[in-house]
Amino acid sequence: MASGKTTLARHLAERLGAKTLMEQFANHPLIDDFYKDPKLYALQAEMIFTIMHYHDIMKAARAGLFANTVVSDLFFDGVEAYTGYTLEPADKEPFINMLKLLQEKTPVPNIVIFLEAETGFLMERVRGRGREYEKSVTFEYLDGVNWAFKAFAKTYRRAPVIIMDAKRLYDMGVTRAAEELKVAVKDGKRR
Repeated sequence: MASGKTTLARHLAERLGAKTLMEQFANHPLIDDFYKDPKLYALQAEMIFTIMHYHDIMKAARAGLFANTVVSDLFFDGVEAYTGYTLEPADKEPFINMLKLLQEKTPVPNIVIFLEAETGFLMERVRGRGREYEKSVTFEYLDGVNWAFKAFAKTYRRAPVIIMDAKRLYDMGVTRAAEELKVAVKDGKRR
């Protein structure tokens, strides 16, 4: 969240001559409620996000999008990282079982780029965006999700993971950052 993935995904796609598949998070019917009370709405919000993401991926697959190179800010397997932090223990196992069944039906990414950042940097960016539904995002929530993603990126094995410093990319500007990502993707190396 707020690492720059959408902006960088669009610019990277341009440089690679790739198609894009972008997350439609603003359409989530519970997003306002979830950020106001993540504990209360965690299960419902994660279920809706998962189904929305699954639908978008399967719709794109049926349309033949994955016959081309695709760059996406939507990382279906990343739902597992979110739920590792947001869901109560009693909800995790049945949810992860459902997620695994859906994962089997979705295309596996060739490469995953994880834009790693300190929570303070992410929080500053969230506040700077001024999105109404993000006004109630707390540092504690963002920090928990951030650490869950850091742990997930280190253990994810379905595709190679390239770890990039989000703040460094942000500081160099989107044009240079997208060029650096292009080189990293072409190298296909873990970083």
